[in-house]
Amino acid sequence: MASPWSRDLLLSAAAAAALVALLLHRRSRQQKRGRSLTSTQRNFATNGGPIGAAGEYETDTALNEYLHFHYGPKSSFLDKALLGRSTMITSGFERVKEICFQHATSFHHALDVGCACGALSFALSERFQRVVGLDTSLSFVQACGTLQRRRAVPYVLPGQQVRCAASISTSVRPERCSFACMDATEFLQTGARFDLILACNVLCRLARPRQWLALLRDSLEAGGVVVLVTPYAWLEA
Repeated sequence: MASPWSRDLLLSAAAAAALVALLLHRRSRQQKRGRSLTSTQRNFATNGGPIGAAGEYETDTALNEYLHFHYGPKSSFLDKALLGRSTMITSGFERVKEICFQHATSFHHALDVGCACGALSFALSERFQRVVGLDTSLSFVQACGTLQRRRAVPYVLPGQQVRCAASISTSVRPERCSFACMDATEFLQTGARFDLILACNVLCRLARPRQWLALLRDSLEAGGVVVLVTPYAWLEA
């Protein structure tokens, strides 16, 4: 009999996305030790509680940065933030999507843990019938809702005060998505089951990653897959 993890756990080698997250993480640590820019790097302490400032992702600055990170074109701000590697963002997101589509065996229900502003949640809706995006930032989840209803949301280009618009592709199916502002550990304990669970830049924000991984296994449908993307940039509590 095959190991229960033989199909359930895929440690994604999506190097572009992981490197982007690591560079953002390093940049933020230079500003304040132990903090991170990305909501998908949202910190979880013992029992799933957040590490660090609870409201740091509720500011207009954070929302503008992440809308641009998920949907914006290459810019001088982003290029500086990523040490000249901003062209890796689009290829990174696309690579993660490809891995999900390549290894999923059923396309009914998908879960995107730490969805931030929803770029990958919407991308998964191209093939999955239902997609749930979770994040602990209410501001980010509200932005996802606006994108879902209007397919676009305005934001200000960080560092340049230029008005832009984040928009979702015509290929996505926003009506298939739902978003919730809640702790992923609590959500997984509700008994919901998924064909795919995506956790992008979450694993290294956990105080008890083994315990959390066990919850993922119990939240999978038969033949389900977990895709993990991480820069392994462990944060201190």
